[in-house]
Amino acid sequence: MANYSRSFVINDILNNLLKVELNLHDSLQDKVLNRVQQLRLNIKEDVGDFLHNLDHRIDTEDQVRAAVNLCPESLMVQNEGGRFPIQVAVRTCFSHAFVPLLAELAIEHKQEVGGPDKRGGLLMEDTFARKTLTVLEIFVCVGHRDDPYFDVDSLETLKKLKTKELLHLADIRRYKLLLRPNSGCKSRIEFLADWNPEALDMCPTRGCYPIFLVISKDVSRFKMMLKAGFKHFPNELGFLFANNAGDNTACTKAIEKFGKEKILDIIQAIIPSGEDLPILHFVMRSVPDLLNDFALRYPSATYLRDDKGRLLHHVAMASGRTMRNNAMFYLQMTDDKLEEQDPETGLFPFMLMASGEKSDLYSVFYLLRKNPSVLERQRGLVKEKRKASSTRNSKKTRVGA
Repeated sequence: MANYSRSFVINDILNNLLKVELNLHDSLQDKVLNRVQQLRLNIKEDVGDFLHNLDHRIDTEDQVRAAVNLCPESLMVQNEGGRFPIQVAVRTCFSHAFVPLLAELAIEHKQEVGGPDKRGGLLMEDTFARKTLTVLEIFVCVGHRDDPYFDVDSLETLKKLKTKELLHLADIRRYKLLLRPNSGCKSRIEFLADWNPEALDMCPTRGCYPIFLVISKDVSRFKMMLKAGFKHFPNELGFLFANNAGDNTACTKAIEKFGKEKILDIIQAIIPSGEDLPILHFVMRSVPDLLNDFALRYPSATYLRDDKGRLLHHVAMASGRTMRNNAMFYLQMTDDKLEEQDPETGLFPFMLMASGEKSDLYSVFYLLRKNPSVLERQRGLVKEKRKASSTRNSKKTRVGA
């Protein structure tokens, strides 16, 4: 029978049932009522079975909408595993695209899938990979290795959730959507990071940056998160050198997990050596033991200044590290560098070297011997400051008088 003929018959039967008058004999009313109730139950089960086996290759959104309109309660039908249609759809490669429609129809027909205020089932909790996540979180992180286009198709579906206002900006941080990535959800993670880059900054419940939380998984997730972080926070270098609660940097943790060369290759691919960013300043402050490794990959960064106007040797001397065994440091300390005050503290190099908790006295004396004139300059500056201070005090005294 053609589809249009079957639809006509179904509509005709339903219309006739709806037109039945209620003045039937009592015994007949009971029989008809039982038949109608059984019919509704059968329809509910049949539509529910249909919704549990959606396939975007053969099913259309119009057909799904028509089926739900026929029996909205079918959205609440659970399969043998106790899952609703939206829970099944979010896991299945060929029904993933119907998730927004199922949530939208549940809200439209007031079907409290998963309980009240669950946004059509998107916010109901479920078990996935031995974790308790919301359907929305599962939607973002689920992947299918056998379908290379799954992530791209899922991105379009994610955009539908946003357009239909089923996905909110606050959801990204509230449900930690950026903390659930795997190698098969790159497009979705990039979309969410572009929409709410602030969510890359800090995970409020764990006290550390998302980049730390993906290192324990695999190197592709680290690469994904570093790329997103650097795109939106280039001046922080994607939080590569930020510290977690244990005072470790993401760079250090990644190298411990995956190896130095692999991580340095990834970093250089994401943060090109031609970028005008003082990456060596970050290295000197956070992971000085890796300075030589980074300097080989970012040689031009040696001559850059940071946002405070500091050159690399200023940061090195202020770090409190000894330079006694670093021959290149002494070779690079030219006269102009010896005479330049630190833009942040105003100290000359020999003073900056002596200002740390553990002063490198050998280097302090070396710098003074190489250019003792800076000591006279410092004395002159002190005299000028005293004179200026005395002048200001005298003016205040006269004004007070």
